Amino acid sequence: MDFLAFARQLSESLSSAGDVETLIEEAETLAQRIKSYKLAVIRLVGGTLDQAVEVFSRLNSRGQSMTPDQMVSALTYSGSTEFSLAERIDSILEALGPSGYSTIPRISVFRAILAVAGEQDIQSARWETLARRIENRLGDAVERAEVALRLGVDFLKNQVGAPLGRLVPYSIQLVLLTAFFNHVPQPSNTQIAALRRWFWASSWNGYFAGANTTQVKNALDEMRGFARGQTVSLTAAEETARPFPDRFDMRSARVRTLILWQLAELPALDLQGVRLDVIDIIEKADNDAFRHVVPEAPSNVSNPAKSYCAADTARDICSPGPCRTSRWVAYP
Repeated sequence: MDFLAFARQLSESLSSAGDVETLIEEAETLAQRIKSYKLAVIRLVGGTLDQAVEVFSRLNSRGQSMTPDQMVSALTYSGSTEFSLAERIDSILEALGPSGYSTIPRISVFRAILAVAGEQDIQSARWETLARRIENRLGDAVERAEVALRLGVDFLKNQVGAPLGRLVPYSIQLVLLTAFFNHVPQPSNTQIAALRRWFWASSWNGYFAGANTTQVKNALDEMRGFARGQTVSLTAAEETARPFPDRFDMRSARVRTLILWQLAELPALDLQGVRLDVIDIIEKADNDAFRHVVPEAPSNVSNPAKSYCAADTARDICSPGPCRTSRWVAYP
């Protein structure tokens, strides 16, 4: 009925009957495709909602995988409320769009909510057990996590200089910052300085590279203790920096860390010396935003030093750390 009403509106609003007929034919074709689409259905007789979700998660091997937040949404569904964890995470990510952080993994938002809810294991909990444990406090945790997450994003943008979520070295860093700002919405200058040191140190030393459940749990406990004033320093800030990667790949956390350092310390200029809008370029082109200084080099073509550092001498290589005698240059 809605389609027929809309078709009549088209007929009345458009002067050309040919245009109307073409549009209606396209819509009818689309409607027929949707109507004739085959859906695989497995009927479960009896059982509980928990069992239904478990069956789906095991049988859904070829379809779109069910994310942890969707699992918890299904397990906490009661029919008496319009609250959906998955939908709330969607809205949180959408709201972060203007800040450049809508691309952060939704699993990170989910883990931030768990951290705010007071969970210890935010990575590998059994979903049915987790759902039962946090069901009554899920709504409040989402509200507080959204506020704390925004404060974490503001910290990364204004205090660290990370303009895009794409450039944050480790997504767990934003999760831990959310846990901190949930306890301390207005940190002191000393706390801000300590968090800045923690961010840069943990990024350069790769502390969270391949972090297991125990490491993340300990880091979360430390961050909560730091927020409450119980912990003086954070372990991740005390580790030694690792050697720089041999290849330029923005999937590497330390490559993204170097890009953030370059954004803060070195001007990005074109061949005429005019400052470039690097953030816009990276947002649109991603890894292709960086051109090779030595495009014909057969072996080290992806070496970070030769990818975007125009060094003073051939010996000025940006490994193991950033070179301070280089500047960004855009090559045609």
